[in-house]
Amino acid sequence: MAISGILITLSHDSERQRLACERLRRDQRLVVGELLGRHVAASAVTASPDDDLALVDELRRADGVDSVEIVFVALDEHSGAES
Repeated sequence: MAISGILITLSHDSERQRLACERLRRDQRLVVGELLGRHVAASAVTASPDDDLALVDELRRADGVDSVEIVFVALDEHSGAES
């Protein structure tokens, strides 16, 4: 499992910004904070580091998103391991 802290910078355009926020809040992989200016912080939980990178790539390509910065990553290498 990968847990990431992400800072997302949204578009200057208020309508694109609003739509991007709505999409982010619907994404079950994300917990999204309050919008501060053009910036919103989020935490992401994914099954693996590869899934985490795929999510970040998806966010970077999303309409209304200008940039995505990963500010924290924690990996749980033991999740799903047999005992």
